[in-house]
Amino acid sequence: KDYMQYVRNNKTEINQLYQDLLINVTTFFRDTDMCEYLKKTLLPRIVKSNAPNEPIRIWVPACSTGQETYSLAMLLIEALGDRANTTPVQIFATDISETAINKPRLGIYSKSDVMDVSPRRLQRFFVKMDGTYRIVKSIRDLCVFATHNIFKDPPFSRLDLVSCCNLLIYLDNSLQKKIIATFHYSLNSNGYLILGKSETVGASSYLFSQHDKKLKVYAKKKDATVKA
Repeated sequence: KDYMQYVRNNKTEINQLYQDLLINVTTFFRDTDMCEYLKKTLLPRIVKSNAPNEPIRIWVPACSTGQETYSLAMLLIEALGDRANTTPVQIFATDISETAINKPRLGIYSKSDVMDVSPRRLQRFFVKMDGTYRIVKSIRDLCVFATHNIFKDPPFSRLDLVSCCNLLIYLDNSLQKKIIATFHYSLNSNGYLILGKSETVGASSYLFSQHDKKLKVYAKKKDATVKA
C-alpha cells in the first residue's frame, strides 16, 4: 500500500517502474547457429527470390537496444557480397520503449556490448571512438529505428523477413495469435518468420509452415487467411 501511494504521487517512479517491466535483453550475433543459417541459407534464398533492384525488406519488432537488428544488417551485407552496393535494403526495427530505441539510433556500443563480435566484423562494421564502438554509417543507413506498439500501431507490409525472437514467451495465447496474424499480413507470399528457440506459432500453424524445426524458422502459407 505504501508503494502504491508513492507511485501515485511520483511520476518519475511510474516511468522507472515501466522501464523495469520492459525486458531489454539482447546481444550481437546471439545465436551462432541461426547466424550461420541466415548468412549461408536463408538470406541468400531471399536475395535470389527478389527481382533485381527490388528492396529486401526486414522487420525486427521488439528490437530493444538494436544488437539483433545490426547483426542482421551485417549478415545480409556479407551474404550479398559484390551485390551489396546495388541491392536496396530496408530494415525496420521497432520497440515500445523510447529509452531502449535511443541507443541503436546513435549506434554506439560499449566494449562489453561488442564482446561477441569477431575481430574481422569489428574492424569492418565498427569505428572505435573514445573507448566505445560505433556502427559504420553504411550499416546504420540500412536500419530505421522507431517506437511502435505492435498491438495498436499499423504494421509494416511487403516484408521478406520478420525476426521476432523472445517476445511471444511473455504474452498470453490471445496476444500471441494476434501478433502471428499481424506477421502473416506483413509478409510477402514467400516471406519468412523467425521466432525464439522457446517459441512456436502454436494455434496459428494454419498460417505458417515449419521451415526449420530446430531454428524455429517458418514460411508463410500463401493461401491461408486469418480466422476471425
